[in-house]
Amino acid sequence: MPREIRLNYYKPKRGWSKTIEGKRYYFALGTALGPNDQTSYREAIEEYYRRVRAGEIPGSLPQETLLNGSTVDQTLAFDREQYERREKPTVHTIQGLVNRYLTDRELQGISKNSYSTEKYHLAAFLSYCNTRGTSLASRVLTSAFLGDCKRELLSRADWSKVTAKQCLSTVKRFAEWAYDEELIKELPRKLRKYTSDIRLDDPTPQTFTVTEVRKLWKAANQRTRLYVALALNCGYTQVDIATLEHSHINWKEGTITRPRNKTGIKSCHKLWKVTLELLKREATDLNKSKLVLLSPSKKPLIIERTSERGNPTKTDTIGHSFKTLKGKAGFETDKRGFKVFRKTGATMIDKQYPKQHWLASQYLAHSEGGVKKHYVQTDYRLLHEALEWLEGKLKLKMQGK
Repeated sequence: MPREIRLNYYKPKRGWSKTIEGKRYYFALGTALGPNDQTSYREAIEEYYRRVRAGEIPGSLPQETLLNGSTVDQTLAFDREQYERREKPTVHTIQGLVNRYLTDRELQGISKNSYSTEKYHLAAFLSYCNTRGTSLASRVLTSAFLGDCKRELLSRADWSKVTAKQCLSTVKRFAEWAYDEELIKELPRKLRKYTSDIRLDDPTPQTFTVTEVRKLWKAANQRTRLYVALALNCGYTQVDIATLEHSHINWKEGTITRPRNKTGIKSCHKLWKVTLELLKREATDLNKSKLVLLSPSKKPLIIERTSERGNPTKTDTIGHSFKTLKGKAGFETDKRGFKVFRKTGATMIDKQYPKQHWLASQYLAHSEGGVKKHYVQTDYRLLHEALEWLEGKLKLKMQGK
């Protein structure tokens, strides 16, 4: 009898795989709702034999056994017309829809951090569905059910209202995706104001006092001082620092001009004497790396990966250095993160220049209005004046306090 060939379900990419001559090949990625998804498996089989016929991968064309025990004679081509006329199965479970949505989001190329956040939000949504004993998408994606879910998430004692609103925004995006993909017949009307009617309290920005900044600075080593200086001088986050390139720096003028990594908004910061000096000491060789700063192991300061189980992981050298610094400076139990330096700088500038509220936004490289973004050339002279004032206020030196 002909040898049977089977493909293995590959959960991390929700597809199928097969190891041939010591090398693993993947098929129909992003289509499988689970190991028993017959439609996805058939598509993977078709892709496998198409690639074998094309000589892309090694293999022969034996008799193939499908999941349900039936066989397909692989010496004959698929009946394409019949295949295209097949009735597409309806995805009935909410878990199945969530899996497919996350696969689509991943294939769209969203950041690993965003993917992880949406996955966390939808896990909370699925948990609520389970408590209601409801697994059918047709019963979950309705105005009544989504309304109950909204009230439940907003009342969670372990969540802030901000977290609950972010989770509900993800649920809304998920439901809209299901409708766009024609996986549900109607878009629940409840979604029209699903999050817009949630009123949040005015935020109170977390900041460090000048005394706290100096205390942290005194305890920091040279590299960590540079991280702190860039955060305060330029309003940078860890990602902004990790993606700083040599082409962004004008060493003669002592400025950094670049689009912010997150918003794409152009910024220009005049560097303090201490920031410029630390950069010169710590910068990489221009001929060896376009990134200005690398880790001690000569790798990017922030590395995002996907584990074998498909979960996003991140190595943050800057965050780790700041955690170590907090321990040395007596801030072990302090929950304020590295981004608070950025907020500290913006808050101090805003208080010093109360009539120029746009100045803090310029310092942070926040998004601008459409007209200004496209037609007005930004003037950074007042920002540079504000940075000079901030430098004098903080009094950060190379040595000592």
